[in-house]
Amino acid sequence: MKCKSVFDLCVDFLTDLLGSGVSSITDDEVWQLVEQLALHPTQTGEILLQQGSPSTTAYLLVGGSVNGWVNDPNEEFTKTFTVKAGSILGEISLLTGLPYTATLRSGEDALLLKLSRSAFITLLSLQPSIPHILADLAIKRQKDDVTYFEHLQSLPELESGTPAQEPTSGLLDFCRLLLDYVDRVRA
Repeated sequence: MKCKSVFDLCVDFLTDLLGSGVSSITDDEVWQLVEQLALHPTQTGEILLQQGSPSTTAYLLVGGSVNGWVNDPNEEFTKTFTVKAGSILGEISLLTGLPYTATLRSGEDALLLKLSRSAFITLLSLQPSIPHILADLAIKRQKDDVTYFEHLQSLPELESGTPAQEPTSGLLDFCRLLLDYVDRVRA
């Protein structure tokens, strides 16, 4: 297998994210992003992000997979999941400064590009649709988590008379603010 450069990995990620819309991004713009990225070699089982920890970085998962879990606010239930290549991890926490909302552990084949806050802002600025795509993704992730925990609480063997948990973060509000900001900047 040919070893890909960080530039090629970045282009592959953008192509997965944008499809044919990637053609509007120039090589110079991709290089501006690449200069701010770092290839992040991982050990199998390495904790990449820890739920509740302060955010310092995000990752582009460009190869392999990452396993994750989210604990509900009372830590009664846990939702597990696997993230595949082509995903971005930790993006909302990085931008907002809110703690991470999930714990992520690298799989044996995980290949990651590490993003700083400034690299993430560069990624957002590459094309106007990127903030919308990432906001939609964040909203979907939060809705999935809330729906999952509400379902668990409704199971007869788990009912304790407690109402459903409030959403575990302000992602919906943040995404609305992000989309409003992008619309104002474009206007």
